[in-house]
Amino acid sequence: DTLLSDHSGTLQAIFRLNVEGLTILLAKTDGRMSLANLSLIYRHATLARQLGLTVRDLLIAIELTGLDPFRADRSEAGSKFVETVQAIRSSGFDFQQLDYLLRHQFNSAASFVSEDSTLAQTLTEVRSGLLKIEAPSAAEQQKLERSVVIDRISSALGLSADVTGVLLTRVMHGSGTAEEWFVKLSEIDPDTALSRDLDLVRPQFE
Repeated sequence: DTLLSDHSGTLQAIFRLNVEGLTILLAKTDGRMSLANLSLIYRHATLARQLGLTVRDLLIAIELTGLDPFRADRSEAGSKFVETVQAIRSSGFDFQQLDYLLRHQFNSAASFVSEDSTLAQTLTEVRSGLLKIEAPSAAEQQKLERSVVIDRISSALGLSADVTGVLLTRVMHGSGTAEEWFVKLSEIDPDTALSRDLDLVRPQFE
C-alpha cells in the first residue's frame, strides 16, 4: 500500500503545510494513502489557514473547547468554535499558553512557562475567594463558587467570563473538570507547605 509519508513533499505543496503541520496531521491517520486520510488533512489544513492558526494550535483549540468544527450534523458547533477562537486570540494569549495554564501541557523551553511562585499566587487568590463565600444553601454555594473561579481565572487569562466558563467546564482532568478542581482549592490546609500545596493542586493541570 502507498504511504502518505512517501509523498510528503507533494502533500505539503498541495495542502500548503509546513513540515511540522503535515507531521502532526499524518499522526492522526493510519499512514495510508486513502480518500479518508486525505480528507482529514485537507479539512484541518484549510480551517487552520482560514483561522490564521498553526495546525498544532488548531488541534489544541479543538481539545480545549471540546467543539468539533467538522461535524456536518452540528453546524452550530463550527460557528461557536470560530467565535471562541476569535475571542481567545483577541485576549492576547496564544493557544499553547492556554494549554499550559489550563492543562499544564507545555514545552519546557517555552518562554511563557511560569515559576511555581506565580502559579501559587494565582491558586492562592482563587482559594481566598472561595473561602469568603457564605451561602444559605448548597445550590447557592455552588453557584457562587463557580462565579469566583470563573472571575479569578478569566482575570488571570484576560478572557471574557463566557469564554473562560466554556474552557473550564470542557477541559477534563481525570474524572473532573478544570472548574471542579479549582473549587477543591478551598479544601487545602492553609498551614501546609507551599511545595505540598502545589503537589495537591497540580493534577488539575495534568
